[in-house]
Amino acid sequence: MILNSHRTPGTAAACEELAAVGATHFELDVRLLDGQLHVSHFVPLLPGAPWVEHDGWSVRARPRRVTAELVGAALQRIPPQCRVVLDLKDDRPAAADRLVRRLLQEQLDLSRTVVSSKDARSLRTAAQAGYDTWLSIANRVTLARLLAGRSAVPGRTVAVRHTYLERSVVDALHARGLGVIAWTVDELATAVALSQRGVDGLTSDRPEVFAGVSSSPPA
Repeated sequence: MILNSHRTPGTAAACEELAAVGATHFELDVRLLDGQLHVSHFVPLLPGAPWVEHDGWSVRARPRRVTAELVGAALQRIPPQCRVVLDLKDDRPAAADRLVRRLLQEQLDLSRTVVSSKDARSLRTAAQAGYDTWLSIANRVTLARLLAGRSAVPGRTVAVRHTYLERSVVDALHARGLGVIAWTVDELATAVALSQRGVDGLTSDRPEVFAGVSSSPPA
């Protein structure tokens, strides 16, 4: 079972603590800022106003000076036995393409790195370079197109909003040969139920979810 920490903690000690209770993957939200790869949860609110950013319900004016952490520095605190999920936050096609092409210049450890995005084209570029990829499914329209065979998945895994994952959906995705990661699951009871439906992984912010799922008997 893949257990992915949705927001990687800010210290190596905190990352080690999550790994000790079962976390196998650590996610970093990645953006291209001033030509460098930075870890940032904030993304542009509107295409025509990139200086206005949001992180969920939090909205801010983009700082004139980039203060976000560089990806290379963030990688140093993730336990070596765990994998890293680089979630491409610039997911509109042109921006996603620029971001993934800059990412390929980093020559990261392919065996340790997963690239995630809502943009299939940028993931295809990453997959061709040898990266494992997760196509993120954030709405029912995209999911329906996938289930109907009207869209392709660049890799072998999809990350799907957990509220969409009835047992029939999980089975249908597996029938297409796809691994299924549920996001973002912060209630232990929901995590156990999804595990029993056969998902291959969970993304969560909660250590108790990792510990509870790791200790639960298989379905």
